[in-house]
Amino acid sequence: MSVEQNFRELESNIQRYITTESADHEKKALLACLVAIAKDMAERANKEREEKLTKP
Repeated sequence: MSVEQNFRELESNIQRYITTESADHEKKALLACLVAIAKDMAERANKEREEKLTKP
């Protein structure tokens, strides 16, 4: 599994927890921040992979 896939899975798992668990608002806010970080890291990993593929 690639780095990008790992971050996407993490993002998905956290989103699922936020919507299904009855966690308090502070926990949900913290988890939402983690989702944003995971999404950003996945995008960065994808960009780095694409750059490596396009370099001669």
